[in-house]
Amino acid sequence: MLKLAMARQQPQAAESGRRSQRLMHHSQLFYRDSVLRPGWGVLLFLLVLIAAIATQTLILVRFAHLRDTPHTLLTPRDCLANGIMAIAVTVATWVLSTQVERRFADYGFRAPHPLRNLLGGALAGLALLSALVLLLHQLGLLVFRGQVLFGAALQWRLALEWIGFYALAAFVEESLAHGYLQHTLTRGFAWLLRHYFAATSGVRGGFWIAAALLSTVFALLHQINGGETPLGLLNAALFALLMAFSLWRTGSLWWAFGYHAAWDWAQSFLWGVPNSGTLTRDHLFLTEPTGSALRSGGSAGPEGSLYTLGALLAGFGILMLLHPRRVYPDLWDEAARDSDETGKLLPDSDRTTARS
Repeated sequence: MLKLAMARQQPQAAESGRRSQRLMHHSQLFYRDSVLRPGWGVLLFLLVLIAAIATQTLILVRFAHLRDTPHTLLTPRDCLANGIMAIAVTVATWVLSTQVERRFADYGFRAPHPLRNLLGGALAGLALLSALVLLLHQLGLLVFRGQVLFGAALQWRLALEWIGFYALAAFVEESLAHGYLQHTLTRGFAWLLRHYFAATSGVRGGFWIAAALLSTVFALLHQINGGETPLGLLNAALFALLMAFSLWRTGSLWWAFGYHAAWDWAQSFLWGVPNSGTLTRDHLFLTEPTGSALRSGGSAGPEGSLYTLGALLAGFGILMLLHPRRVYPDLWDEAARDSDETGKLLPDSDRTTARS
């Protein structure tokens, strides 16, 4: 009887073993060392965004009957469109962070001095965009038609409303371009560089490959704006690279949040110039480009001007001066864990050298 029972258990054990192997195989397809593989992470993140865009479209259709009123910044459509994307990016980042044993803050929100970086970026964005506008004016490429908003109460109310609007827009765009996707693509490209190109850690190369890819996508999406130009798209890509560089040097997105929001606010509200081809309704001054579109920016606004290159390079210079060393959150530890199939760790001296 004992032999008969053992004989019956052997096929069951074999089948159980095969089932466990199949489950392990499927698990390894999606996870490596209990961490969601970068490719699947990017795909899931994009699926959440597609769902959010579909929801946003339905809501905008629902509120299509609403009309703007004089000196009213935001309709419910504007608020919901921005709010839905902000919620979608936040939820997607938080949920997927749990699949890689990281915290939400690791995707660009963890910094020792967030307020200082935020205000520093805002000051830089406001100063450089204003300097660009005033340069175009001095060169006769931008004509001021005068002030169009009057009354201190109205000016302050609209100024603050625009600040809130562009702060949220900057959060959405920077979180999309340089939050979860930047971090995850860096992991993926770094792994490829280590395993197929014999890179020491691959993090530096992986980061900049990811940044170049996302900056290109960021620029191409600006083609949706009707007044955008080829040079404007090129400057948009360089702008995105500047934001990635701020992440690399400061270790967080706070500087980028401030710079991006102030840059857009100064264009749209303060100086009344087109923002990537789009001219807003409420602005303090009325301006008009003249002369060569290549120099003035034409319908794209100052972002489509050759002189914008100088303003953006100045942004790189400010970051290099104030943040001379890389402090991007360490992926070197992860690189060290699997830099060699035998488990050999990356030497500390190499990780220290890579920080420069």
